[in-house]
Amino acid sequence: MAPIGAAGGSVFPGFFGQLLPWWWLFFFLAMLGAVIVSLFHLIVPAEGRPHDPAGNIDYIGAYFGIAALFLFNFVWTQATIVGWERPYIYILLILCALHLVMFVLWEIRTSEPIMPLTIWNSPSFRMVIISAFVSFMSFGMLLWYVTAWQIQIRGYSMFLNAATYAPLAIGGAGAAILSAKAIRHLATQYILAIGSVATVVSLILIATMPEQQT
Repeated sequence: MAPIGAAGGSVFPGFFGQLLPWWWLFFFLAMLGAVIVSLFHLIVPAEGRPHDPAGNIDYIGAYFGIAALFLFNFVWTQATIVGWERPYIYILLILCALHLVMFVLWEIRTSEPIMPLTIWNSPSFRMVIISAFVSFMSFGMLLWYVTAWQIQIRGYSMFLNAATYAPLAIGGAGAAILSAKAIRHLATQYILAIGSVATVVSLILIATMPEQQT
């Protein structure tokens, strides 16, 4: 669903940005989310018996972790727009660091952590996380700069830019299906390596593409 969502996510902003005031996009996404949640509530059957009836959700750890990631994302995005000299950028960055420290301390002390820190002792876990982090970060930047390139350099309309992401939905859905099939025959590290190589190839293609292309 991620590739389809990424491709569809370029269609809706194109529609609202080109035909309607941009802020309607957020109302639409809020209504779409409400509809989807309602449908899931009606369609998905209720769980008969919890897997762990005595278990508890680590709400405090979830808050510290999500808040730290949210603040980090906002600060590094906003700083590129307004600059690092704004006081609230530094304040939010400090709050981000404090939330991250509190998250680590809480996960060490709580009896049912949302992310047990002992998982980092696994010999392969750290490298998997680093690989996934770099791959997803590069893919996100690829989507951003490809859109900026096509609109600002090639002069595409927002609708035409959205149409260029159709191969992403098709290829991404195909890759997801192939991965589900391949995991029965290949070790996980090989599938991860294939995905990493594919990411590098896509970045090279984007970095070397001509200014105008048909």
